[in-house]
Amino acid sequence: IQAFVDELTARNVARGMSPSAARRAALCGLVGGLFVLMRGQDVFSIPLALFVVAMAVLVELTLSLRG
Repeated sequence: IQAFVDELTARNVARGMSPSAARRAALCGLVGGLFVLMRGQDVFSIPLALFVVAMAVLVELTLSLRG
């Protein structure tokens, strides 16, 4: 495992991709948490779920293309 981490660090992949990976993880966690909340409140529906996913994709595209 240490050799793999050293290889990633040597190519600067770990440092350069960390902010975008953290942002995507946070966005996925937010969408997943929202799905669980909607399911618990009995307001979960397919159109609403598709809307939430579409908004998450739009946010990711906007932030990815910005910088």
